[in-house]
Formats: sequence, structure tokens, C-alpha cells
Amino acid sequence: MNAGFGGLLKSLRTSRRVSQMQLSFDAEVSTRHLSFLETGKAHPSREMVLVLGSALDLPLRDRNLLLESAGFTAAYKETSLAAPEMAELLHAMQIIIRGHDPFPAMVMDRRWNIIMGNGGFAAAHALFTQQQFEPYVMLPEPRPNLVTALADSYRPFIRNWDRVVLDVLPRVEREAQGNVEILSLCNELWRRSGLQKDRDFKARAALVLPVEIALGDQTARLFSTITTLGTPQDVTTQELRIEVFHPADDASRRLLAPLLTTGA
Repeated sequence: MNAGFGGLLKSLRTSRRVSQMQLSFDAEVSTRHLSFLETGKAHPSREMVLVLGSALDLPLRDRNLLLESAGFTAAYKETSLAAPEMAELLHAMQIIIRGHDPFPAMVMDRRWNIIMGNGGFAAAHALFTQQQFEPYVMLPEPRPNLVTALADSYRPFIRNWDRVVLDVLPRVEREAQGNVEILSLCNELWRRSGLQKDRDFKARAALVLPVEIALGDQTARLFSTITTLGTPQDVTTQELRIEVFHPADDASRRLLAPLLTTGA
């Protein structure tokens, strides 16, 4: 059991490019003890596991995995979005994305599945895919996936598609933390793109991602930002993110507003 903990701890540490010395400093534990934990020569207390998870700034899901690998019960619950206690959260997300109309905004989960969109996003999605969905409500499964959409239906409409892929995919891979399903989608998109991720991608993602949308012979320029929800103590809540698209200039605003207002 502890060997499983040590291997997982080392994997999580190295994936974040954190040295044993840095982690021992952040967690206020000796490098010798940390080495013993990773090799299975020492067994951590529950408190030590939580300290290490905090020092590595792990997502709540990974902190639970680390606890369970050491033989402890999970510390953070994972609530279904369909649960009654999530109603207030869903309502808050509806308010946030509705306030961004007529420009696109959407809520995604950790797999980059689109859970909910506003009127602007529903209109854009229909334009790109010829598929309609009701805005402001939780979409039924199977939900549209952003990575899959980038590979297929969205691609013809994104003039700077290479730039978008080179920014989005490494971010998705970093957040996947070994999730086979997500990494498989990413690998397929890398294959289709023909891009070399190790050579073409710089380790720092752009602070703002520009997106150029082809509308006939015109181009609408947007930039997107992603927001997460404060400091939640629930796995599901922490893994939600809201992505909103802003017109990058007045010409794009004038071009997009009448086109997307029909979905609001």
C-alpha cells in the first residue's frame, strides 16, 4: 500500500517539475524523510499526506488519490452535478454566462465536456456544427467535447487553428494528470494536426488566447479567458471552469453581435 503511495507521490511531484529539496522545504519535512516516503521505507500519517498535497498544490481529486494510496479515506467529497445541493451552483453559473451574452460563454468539466452554454455559445455552436442545444441548462450526456470539436466541426471556422491547438492541448494534457480518456483525445488531435508538440510549444501558455473566427470573407477576432471557482472543498466544483470569449476589437463586436443575438 505504501509503495503505491510513494510511487504516486513521486509521479505527482516530478510531473510538476518539483525537486525533493523544494518539496521538503515547502512541506517543512526533511529530504531524507521525503525520500523514505517515496521509496516506501516510511509510512506517512494522514496529516503528512494532506500537507504534501497542499505543498504540491494538487487538485482535490489527486489529494484524495494520494490519501487512498496511503490507506486513508478520501478527504474531499465528489458531488454529482445532478444532486439537489448543486442547484445553487448551477444557478450561479447560469447568471455568469447569461451576463456575457450575446458573446459565447460555456461551462466545462475536467474532461473538457461542455456542461452548459449561454445563448451566444449556443448560436456559435449551431453555426459550426448545425446542431442545436438549449442554452442555460445542463446538457444531457453525451455532451459536446471541446477537444473533439477542435479536431472536427470547429476547425474550418478557426483561421489561427494551429495557434489555438498549440495553446489548448498542452493545457488539457497538464490538467489531465494521467487520465487515459483525455490523453487519448489529445493524442488523436496532435496526430491530425501534424504539429510537433515538443518542438512547437513553449512551456508557458499564453495569458490570453486569441481566436480568429472565419465568417465568409470576414474575420472576427476574439480572446478567451478561463475562470475557476474560488477555493472549493468539493472535487466536482473545483474541476468546473467557465470559458468566455470577448470581442478583441469594435469591428469584431459589430460583426458578431447580430449574428449571435439570435441564440440569446
